[in-house]
Amino acid sequence: MGETKQVDVKVGIDVVLNGGKEEMNSATIPIEWWLSKEVIEKDPQYVLFFEQNGTEKSYHDGSAHGRRYVCKITDAFKFLQLFSPGYHRVMVIAISGEDRKVEDMLWRYLRKQIGDEYFVSLDWEAAKNNDLQGQGYEECLVASTVKEFEVPQELFAKKPETNLGRLIWKWVNLCFENDPRDECNYLERKILAFMLQPFLVIFWYFLKYLLVGTLHASYILLVSFATLFVGFRPRPVLKEMWGAFTFTRCPRWGVKKFGRYDFTFAKTTFRLWSITKVERDGKFENVLKYMPITPLLATLIMGAVVGLYFLIRFFLVDVLSVTLISLGIVAVIAFVFVVCEFLKYLNKTAPGRREKRRLKTIEAEKERMTYQELTRKRMLESFDLSKKTDEVFLDRTPPDLQGKVIQKFRVSYWTLKAKVCKPFSK
Repeated sequence: MGETKQVDVKVGIDVVLNGGKEEMNSATIPIEWWLSKEVIEKDPQYVLFFEQNGTEKSYHDGSAHGRRYVCKITDAFKFLQLFSPGYHRVMVIAISGEDRKVEDMLWRYLRKQIGDEYFVSLDWEAAKNNDLQGQGYEECLVASTVKEFEVPQELFAKKPETNLGRLIWKWVNLCFENDPRDECNYLERKILAFMLQPFLVIFWYFLKYLLVGTLHASYILLVSFATLFVGFRPRPVLKEMWGAFTFTRCPRWGVKKFGRYDFTFAKTTFRLWSITKVERDGKFENVLKYMPITPLLATLIMGAVVGLYFLIRFFLVDVLSVTLISLGIVAVIAFVFVVCEFLKYLNKTAPGRREKRRLKTIEAEKERMTYQELTRKRMLESFDLSKKTDEVFLDRTPPDLQGKVIQKFRVSYWTLKAKVCKPFSK
């Protein structure tokens, strides 16, 4: 199990990576954390991790580049999967405070801008000195530390180098934007690629050439009718629909027959139906034919006539009855509202109910205090700095987590994955 060693218990937080050495023996590294009594008294809830490689450290704005993760402080272990060899560093921050403020802070700290840059920067030197300040969350950042380490190249999986291997790699990742994270992820994609992907590709072509073509043709039909209804002549509907269905139509959304070039013959294309060249006295002239009336205008005229009829009928016959019914509905709503407010007032002012609420509040506060004291006791038993070990022992579950099946399963899963699934270097 390893022996505990003497440590400086004045440090707010300290962590152990992997085997406790600067050079890692796995690219998926377990991290274990330890806290001072002063930090445990502040009831920390979460641990925030900020990991960087050597290239990201050299950036001018390196305090916003890298990868960030968060977990509950009672998880005891966190596994970080690395994706590049060489120098790395990790910032570890213990977080405490009101639930709403902590959630807001984590949302801001984990939020990314366009690209890979985080919205909020974190100062590495300040974190190393356990003196983080910023963004109005000073009281939430109760302790911090920084660890630096090296990851050898041989700990990473290699991409296929043969022609057949590269061909399989391309087929396996056909439906994904990014390369697989590790060998296990690549194996999952292989299963998908050789069992389901052929059917998915066929289905994709079905969607592209049948479903999308049908939708495009339907759009042409509807827009052509809408264009005609407004007062413009559409291009031949059936021909345009076939072009949309077979993806041979010019990729424009417009369907009007007459466009900008026709303004040389007509002042407007509104209601324009045809332009015909006719020879008169040895000269060719353009004869323009217009719709006598547009469907939209005809509809508006008919709607106005019908609306006027019903408006006259309403004011002559039904206005009094509608007014009385409306007043009755308003009176009923007002009565129900007054009764509800009166009942709420009685509920608040009744002496017995006031006393019951007061006792309930006191009892809830006692339960909260008892829970906090119990949590602090368990934290001292599990995470106190005086119990820090020289390496991470994944088979040793902290006392307050004994019997937690999910916790044990998570640790076992990542322990096995670190052994059999090497990450791909990016």
